[in-house]
Amino acid sequence: MSPLNKKLRRAALSLLVISPLLLLSGCSLRQVPVLYTGGPIAATERDLLFVAIGLMLIVVVPVFVMAAYFTWHYRATNTGARYMPEWASSLWIEAVMWLVPIAIVGVLSAMVFTYSQKLDPYRPIASNKPPLDVEAISLDWKWVFIYPKQHIATVNELVIPTGRPVSMK
Repeated sequence: MSPLNKKLRRAALSLLVISPLLLLSGCSLRQVPVLYTGGPIAATERDLLFVAIGLMLIVVVPVFVMAAYFTWHYRATNTGARYMPEWASSLWIEAVMWLVPIAIVGVLSAMVFTYSQKLDPYRPIASNKPPLDVEAISLDWKWVFIYPKQHIATVNELVIPTGRPVSMK
């Protein structure tokens, strides 16, 4: 292998390692409204999202690592790699390949069921203040919010007091 080839490979590998960091350098939670939560329910949903992504990465990351490894190891120019097409099935490999995804789906199912019961949108939020009643009406290209007890209506602007639950109809 020529020295120029080695330098090109090293530069390509460096670029491959650095590029995700460069792409993520401009990210912040305030720029992603789904991840920047304002209340306890949204924070719980965000945490559930992160746990689900983490559990799914248990399968995704090894697949990508093995795909890259096998592509590199069994390339045409690597004459030292042994290819053994006549091998018997391995019980351990089969067990891992089936049981890990089944366990992840089971854990995700249990978590989603538990959190869907815990975060039921029809369950009243525990508070020592009475809920603010708001009636929402959708019109062409705008919303009308009516506050019946206050005798107020607003167009395209929903005002909610801090620390008080809201009952929307």
